[in-house]
Amino acid sequence: MPENILVLMPFSPEYQAQTLLMASDHKVQFIGLDPPSPEALREATVIIGNPEADALQSCRRLKWMQVRTAGVDMYTAPGVFPPGALLTSASGGYGTAISEYLLSVTLALHKQLHLYRDRQSRHVWAPATDIRCIKGSMVLVIGTGDIGSQYAKKMHALGARVFGIRRTVGKRADYFESIGTLSDLDTLVVDLAVADCDGGISWCAGVVLGCNGEFRVVDFSGCEPGRFARNHVPGRFAGDVDGFCVAVGGKSDGGCVDG
Repeated sequence: MPENILVLMPFSPEYQAQTLLMASDHKVQFIGLDPPSPEALREATVIIGNPEADALQSCRRLKWMQVRTAGVDMYTAPGVFPPGALLTSASGGYGTAISEYLLSVTLALHKQLHLYRDRQSRHVWAPATDIRCIKGSMVLVIGTGDIGSQYAKKMHALGARVFGIRRTVGKRADYFESIGTLSDLDTLVVDLAVADCDGGISWCAGVVLGCNGEFRVVDFSGCEPGRFARNHVPGRFAGDVDGFCVAVGGKSDGGCVDG
């Protein structure tokens, strides 16, 4: 039986043509990022993209939904996702790109590139102070999935000592000096803060930190001012600059919130 496929993400004309060729026996609607109509949702048996969670109440015929994000927590609350339908994510598809992005902002903070950019726009040709090196630094990566692990591997290759936090204890990769769980988080934060070396704290987690408010209660009270904090939190907390500043509590001299 032909499926009704609803594409809720931007597809180039080339991708649209390829999709229509592969799904020639099915009905395909390319909606993009605009909200789909209630009728389109009611008729959809396959959705590619991320509809609003409350819109799924209309998807009574849904068989499969492939989201464009790695996280699916917005769809896993009781009563949100249609029973019997299959939900798949893009987990594992962002590790290379986002870990390179994290590395770029890490280097930018260590080398004060944002200050040089601002001074250049004002035609001020003065060197920045407090330039730091990654080699020999200590880095705490909170969230050791695909993104966090690839970032940790890159930092380790540059000479950093890398520590990880994850939800459950598992096998430790060679590029992590140690792996702890959330119960070890506050201790590791303080150990990083008082170590006699440069350091940084990087969030690479969605559900573990951020999406459920846990991010706000990380204890930074033992940190000395001037510790870097870099943030990449895919999920509902992403882009929450105020929340990030509250969590760091004035103990950071730099941060990057992705949103």
